[in-house]
Amino acid sequence: QQDGTFEAWVLPVKLLSHMTIEADIEGYTVPIDVNQQSAEIEVRPDRTVITYTHIGFTVRQIMFSPQDGPAGTGPVVLFEFDCLHPTDFTFRFTPNLEWMWPQRNEGNPGAEWVSPNPHQEYAAGGFYVLHGDYPDLAGAVTIPGAYPGILAPYQERPRFHPVELHLHIDPAHDNGRLFPLLMAVGTDRAHAANASLGADLEQLNQQLPSLYAAHQTRYQKLLANSVSIETPYKSLD
Repeated sequence: QQDGTFEAWVLPVKLLSHMTIEADIEGYTVPIDVNQQSAEIEVRPDRTVITYTHIGFTVRQIMFSPQDGPAGTGPVVLFEFDCLHPTDFTFRFTPNLEWMWPQRNEGNPGAEWVSPNPHQEYAAGGFYVLHGDYPDLAGAVTIPGAYPGILAPYQERPRFHPVELHLHIDPAHDNGRLFPLLMAVGTDRAHAANASLGADLEQLNQQLPSLYAAHQTRYQKLLANSVSIETPYKSLD
């Protein structure tokens, strides 16, 4: 949507929807609905960029779908931050984990946080696993460096509490960095296992620079070899 909310598919599975962002600026007592600060939309063949501007920060949401990403991975959303003060960003989404029509869907997906530290259950740097009623379908979502938010009990999900990712941005060393939202889906027992999903996310993260370079080059070649028209009527060109 024009305010930056979106749903994401790793075809043929709808992984999540209603992605929103909230900001808490250090020393600023009111939480900020980042989506309401949407100020500019740039659409190019290889990417779409939504820019949010506030007196305390600028956030760029860069969205693209690499064609040659690791199997089971999907679109990528890069977030670039320019903050005046340390800021905590909360990303909220509804877990869906639904097959594309006409496949049948049953039950509501749950979320668990897979921590990188076996001695700290909710340590930063892990990832969410979204799972349903069957072991042959699961998804994974993370932003490297983020930590989990509210994990509602089974009977409450996801009607009242969306799944949350918390990311702390320190302008001293985070301004201008790109933080990717990574997503993956496994559609059989082996690939739906936590270890396999985590490996897919890590592989996608490592390959992002080369994936985007190839993605950009593909569209540059497409435009260079396409017919265009220039007329006195700009709305026709």
